[in-house]
Amino acid sequence: MHRGGRESRPSDVPEAESSAPVRVTLRQTLGLWLLFALVLAWPFVLNAAWGVHVGFGDVHLYRLWALDGVEHGRWPVLDFDWIYPLGALVPIALLSPWAHDQIYESLFIGLTLMMVAVIMMAVRDRIGVRAAAWWLLFFLLLGPVAISRLDGIAAALATVALLVIVRRPRLATVLVLAAAWVKVAHAAWMIPLLVCSRRRLRDVLVPALLMTFLIGAIAVALGAQSHLFSFVDGQSGRRLQIESVAATPFHLLNAFGRPSGLYGNIQLAAWEFIGPGATRVAHILDVLMPVTVLAVGALTLAAVRRSRMPNHELLLLSLLATTLALLVFNKVGSAQYVVWLSSPVVASFALGADRDRVWRTIRGLTLVVAAGTQLIYPIGYDALIDGDAWAVVILVLRNAALVALLFVTCRTLWAASRPDRAALSTSTDRDC
Repeated sequence: MHRGGRESRPSDVPEAESSAPVRVTLRQTLGLWLLFALVLAWPFVLNAAWGVHVGFGDVHLYRLWALDGVEHGRWPVLDFDWIYPLGALVPIALLSPWAHDQIYESLFIGLTLMMVAVIMMAVRDRIGVRAAAWWLLFFLLLGPVAISRLDGIAAALATVALLVIVRRPRLATVLVLAAAWVKVAHAAWMIPLLVCSRRRLRDVLVPALLMTFLIGAIAVALGAQSHLFSFVDGQSGRRLQIESVAATPFHLLNAFGRPSGLYGNIQLAAWEFIGPGATRVAHILDVLMPVTVLAVGALTLAAVRRSRMPNHELLLLSLLATTLALLVFNKVGSAQYVVWLSSPVVASFALGADRDRVWRTIRGLTLVVAAGTQLIYPIGYDALIDGDAWAVVILVLRNAALVALLFVTCRTLWAASRPDRAALSTSTDRDC
């Protein structure tokens, strides 16, 4: 008896990668560049309306770290513990010659925008104009945090990985690990990659081990081995940040006259809830988040074994569900984390028109999450801290959209993990 119809599974090669190059008109190309110009201009419009460098706070921290390295020879990870992995030091140090000047911040944003533009063109040529337009619209709706954080660079690397994963899976694994060494959240992507790969040893495990060995060798050569994993402790010590999904009940308590304590984390430029209840929730999330990620991996494994859905689509669903688990059950939940969602969603356009109905809801909800996030940060952040009703309502709706996204994605994976009824019926008839 055959299992779940695996032998008749459709090709894993997405339609856009198995067909001729996408034809793009001059008008479409000009439209994309106009949308890119809006992505470029919008943060400066916001800054003119809401104040200087609104939404660019983290870039200022990057400049201070670079300045400390240039002036005093003290570099994060190399000389002291840091909240980011070693790879995050690369873009920060790359621009360090300009750390004495405010131009550093503009150069960092320019670096991210350059990556966004390159990926826009690659997506346009490999997948199509709709995908490229969605990519830019997502960055426009998410606002300044999408282009002024290390997360934007990590998301760009992850997106390139998904663009090449069908034809060059080993390179894709290396790129995902490179993204993980910039923002560690992408390390969780290794679970879906392993589960969905048909050649796990060659395409995933060997490249991952080689990449890890290379990073370790670089760390030893730079004398950073004692601080290499300091980012783990740095994140574990964080409190419940006010824009996280789990912070929603505390905002509602504030709105109904039962205020919860707020703490301004000056070092990390973040606001966090304090008190016994918030601390307990943060500790629960420390356990719940990895458990949920593993549960998504188990669900994906069941879907791979039983589903007639292409492995490539299962991989994108699993990557998205994993990323959403990292967002929904994250005690930090910073606004820039939302940019992680962009990679698997934009890659879904390669699945072809026949799968659009499945992904249309996901793409729409992702854009809603991006827009809601920008309304929270930077536009409504002061109002959220003050407990203004409109800001709290937007946060509740944005968080509800994130939970809905996780539900839709996991429900699709769950449906794919169920045995194919037609195949079971045929197999039962044969056994009889």
